[in-house]
Amino acid sequence: MDVVVRSYSHNHIDVDIDSEFQGGWRFSGIYGYPEEGNKMGTGLLLKRLWDNHDGPWICGGDFNLMLQSSEKAGGREFCDDEAEILREAITYCNLEDLGYIGHDFTWTNNRGGTENIQEHLDRFLANRAWRECFPGSFVSHLTKRRSNHLPILLCIKEALELPKKKKKKKLYRFEEMLSAWSRQKFGDFINELHACRSQIEKLMNEAQTEEVISQMKTIDDRIDELERREEMYWKQRSRQDWLQHGDKNTTFFHTKTKQRAERNNIKKIKDEAGNEFDDEEKITEVFVNYFEGMFTGNSHIEPDPVIEKSIVSFLLERQRKRLNMCWGFFLLMRWHMSILDGIEKLCRQFFWGQKGEERKLCLIAWNKLYLPKKEGGLGFRNMRNFNRSLLGKQAWRILTNEDSLVARVLKGKYYPHSSLMEAKVYSNSSYTWRSIMGARDVLWKGARKPVGNGSTVHIWKDPWVPTLPDFKVFSSSRDNGEGPTFVRDLWANNSWNNAALSLLFSPTEIKEICNIPVPLYDRKDVWDKNGTATSSRASCNFKWSVVWNSDNTPKVKHFAWRAIKGAVDARQSLIQRGMNIDPICPMCGIENESVMHMLALCPDAKRIWYLSPLRLEVGKYEGLEFGEWCGSICLHHRDPHWWNIFLAILWGIWLWRNMWCYEKRRKDMMDVIHKAVSMVGDYEQAQQDMTSRVGIYAKVQCILQPNR
Repeated sequence: MDVVVRSYSHNHIDVDIDSEFQGGWRFSGIYGYPEEGNKMGTGLLLKRLWDNHDGPWICGGDFNLMLQSSEKAGGREFCDDEAEILREAITYCNLEDLGYIGHDFTWTNNRGGTENIQEHLDRFLANRAWRECFPGSFVSHLTKRRSNHLPILLCIKEALELPKKKKKKKLYRFEEMLSAWSRQKFGDFINELHACRSQIEKLMNEAQTEEVISQMKTIDDRIDELERREEMYWKQRSRQDWLQHGDKNTTFFHTKTKQRAERNNIKKIKDEAGNEFDDEEKITEVFVNYFEGMFTGNSHIEPDPVIEKSIVSFLLERQRKRLNMCWGFFLLMRWHMSILDGIEKLCRQFFWGQKGEERKLCLIAWNKLYLPKKEGGLGFRNMRNFNRSLLGKQAWRILTNEDSLVARVLKGKYYPHSSLMEAKVYSNSSYTWRSIMGARDVLWKGARKPVGNGSTVHIWKDPWVPTLPDFKVFSSSRDNGEGPTFVRDLWANNSWNNAALSLLFSPTEIKEICNIPVPLYDRKDVWDKNGTATSSRASCNFKWSVVWNSDNTPKVKHFAWRAIKGAVDARQSLIQRGMNIDPICPMCGIENESVMHMLALCPDAKRIWYLSPLRLEVGKYEGLEFGEWCGSICLHHRDPHWWNIFLAILWGIWLWRNMWCYEKRRKDMMDVIHKAVSMVGDYEQAQQDMTSRVGIYAKVQCILQPNR
């Protein structure tokens, strides 16, 4: 199906549609003029769109006009003059109303009692050519939700190809028990959704009292929760990022789920000799034999440079399109630095909004974004360190889980008579082994070997004293084959041998060693993580938690972070980066435009801060950078709600300046303040509503099943 836009405006969109089976036809979406003095504009719009068109044509939308008095209930009397506008236009354009199935009205003011008003404003109109092209098509009025309009659906009969119903597969008794348990434990949300929607349809046809409208809102809340659970259910079943690809609960994701189930089912397999097996035990045996031969063979598979380059090109192209990396590729391979730098480059381009070959201004050094959020960064990963840490993680699993299959295979091949920390890399070692060994120094920085039975803890090589630097003794090694080698050799009668210690170590070392308890039972020596490491980064004066933990939308938090870090496109900052522009503030025309000036010290910004509920006098902070100013007020204000309003007003000032500088529209300062305060209130209320959803289910059950 091809769609070509003919024309569009604020009140219409007109398109030509070319379908494979029915040929070409035309659709016009209409939004009628809502102003009472401009209702004639809807009729003129229809007449202008018709323009003697004799092909198949259908119009649909919110016309904001009615045709007859029965299409209105409540409120002031029906206006026949307004209805005549639509009647005349329909006759002039040779159109016919397609009618409807369902509730009589498509709009309501959502008020109860005598204040309730309902009208039929939404409809589809088609000419005779379109009706002959699509005979049997009809319009349905669907169930109303939170909007004051209910959705209307045009069903084109010829285009519907309903799949044949397949016979439902009979469940085994265990599956039936599991399904019954699931319905009892978590509820049958699909049937409950149908029940809720049926109840709303029933309430729509009753007198719209305050009680009925309240019940409808309660059921709406429950439907939101059920639809969220339904989305999560199909998302988990399909394993797709489906909300980025399409609408909720479409056929695509159901089909994807069935495809995955069929793809994951192995029905038969051939072994290396070509014998075919379909028995489950034989299939398992073939898999085990194949992988045992792969891991214990003498051959080593080296990565082909051409293949590796092809894989990298594919990953980088995938990264450009979706910026969604499968980090499993990093687990068992040491990537070349140019590849890791290329991935970081793509991340930088994505973050700063660069597309294609265009270049964007980077206002903050990328290495500063590696810092965690609480220290002023964004927690981005350094790809080189990330690759090494994942390889180190694999090495740690091999070191601490010696009974695993991969640990046993690698030990038998590379270090049969030693430990992973003493293993060596040979010229014929596999690329995977060399990658893991390349990250072994990561383990030495944070691992120690607590003393168990002491039989495998080497005195001079292993990190075993928890209170010494690097957990190692710093006395000269006596490992000459004559003295003690393992920690167990330093014990006598279930205690430390002080005579042996005095010959080998300094008094400081002896004191720390004697603090280690000698175990009273045979306990294996196992490696452990170092839990005493501290960060070497200096803490920031500003408490970043007031930004990231605030009750504001993510865009407000992100802008506040950029402003405090000085990463806003102020003229003074742009000049420092080599741009030849006028540094004077375009609003006041007096001072240079820095971040502090544009958001705080500009005369209009000063007035906004003073008139706001915060009552900030910004003038006494002149001479400070914006980040320093925020740090100073952070010392005196710790209330989270205070910071919620501060960040919202900061965002409002930024939008207000941009509106004036780029659109030459000036907004009242009090509107900026009121919008910021209301935005905070709405967001906080939404967060409270999320926590109160637990009680909604019980209310809906009382409405749906009042006799229980």
